[in-house]
Amino acid sequence: MMMLTDGENWEVQSTTTIDAGDANTIFLVDHCWTFHAEQVKKALRSIPGLAQRISSLTGVGYPDGDGYESEEETGLEELIEKLSEKIWDLAETYTIQKDEEKVTVCYMMDELGSRIQHSEEPNMKMAPFFHITKQFAVTLMWPVEDEIAPETSISRDITQSETDAGKRAARLAIFRDHIEVDHDKLRMDEVEELNPYMMYGRKDQTLPEEIPSDSEHPAYLRMKTASPSDPIKVFTDLKFMAEALSDPLFKAVNSDKDADFISSSENFDKFKEFYEQHPTKIINQFPNENVICCKDLLLKVARRCKIEEKDRERSDELIIERLNSQSKTWAGDMHPWWFPIGFDLVNELPVFVRNFLEREEAGLDNSWIIKPWNMSRGRGTYVTSNLAMIVKLAYTCPKVVQKYIENCALLPWRCG
Repeated sequence: MMMLTDGENWEVQSTTTIDAGDANTIFLVDHCWTFHAEQVKKALRSIPGLAQRISSLTGVGYPDGDGYESEEETGLEELIEKLSEKIWDLAETYTIQKDEEKVTVCYMMDELGSRIQHSEEPNMKMAPFFHITKQFAVTLMWPVEDEIAPETSISRDITQSETDAGKRAARLAIFRDHIEVDHDKLRMDEVEELNPYMMYGRKDQTLPEEIPSDSEHPAYLRMKTASPSDPIKVFTDLKFMAEALSDPLFKAVNSDKDADFISSSENFDKFKEFYEQHPTKIINQFPNENVICCKDLLLKVARRCKIEEKDRERSDELIIERLNSQSKTWAGDMHPWWFPIGFDLVNELPVFVRNFLEREEAGLDNSWIIKPWNMSRGRGTYVTSNLAMIVKLAYTCPKVVQKYIENCALLPWRCG
């Protein structure tokens, strides 16, 4: 294969006939940079030659010429600032399991891979391949046409064969400088196909039919009679909690059968059965707590506050109708005043992208915070105004995106 350029645009062409039946036509495309999203600027500053190579790939800062700025004109820090925005047009992602946590890895393909253009009728397909034992990654590329003639332009589908029309339009929107985007396609699926609660392995929970008042509850009475000679027995699978039980009113035990209080890191859903079998025991979880603790469900609960009580039974349907019918209102009437505008990127990516583009056209602030729906301690959380970054990260794991607070309530504070 060879790369051709007219000085501004690049094209990759085949140099010989590519036969899909030939095993040798599975190509390996190298990755020129593998990184984590939060370490982009640090890597550009510290890795020798990286900023120059990425500049060449993105057309920012290098080479000198019409429409470009040299490093001397721009300054290294300003160049890095521009590169950290532009790389997301070319960056791709994959997710690996590390210990008990899924880790998002970002990468850019080399000069050949990055310059293969998008087509609605591609003749190649590309996918990342991670070698577990040798711990390295490449991109595999193979033909999807029976035969590709010499001097044919090589193309791929940058949406990775996304079949949903709305999500496909959303992924193409980040390349709107040279790909026409049909805003009418930036819509959500029918409401019957959406059930956020049942997604990602969530289960319905069973609840006791009748529970005594607190003062008469067997568990309350047991806690009330606790003493150093008869301590509350605690079972937990959290090591740090077991080590912190120094109060004589508590005693760690090795089995939940012997415990008065159970603190589990695992999701619990059999509250009815638990209460019937162990009426004097307490567990550290509230029924249906994930409707507030999980960010996608919290978003849905907040929206329902804007639905009049008489319409609550069809609240999901109304929300979908309103999201799809937004026209330069930026979804403001979808959320209560105390809850910033937000979107579930699994189901609502198209309407988020439309919302973003409308705000951009209107000159409104477009800073957003993107975060996994069920992680803590700021893991996988980013603040950005880069649409391409948000769309790319939306495909790494289930995420929500929310308008970042732009008018904070700051309290007066005197130092010294």
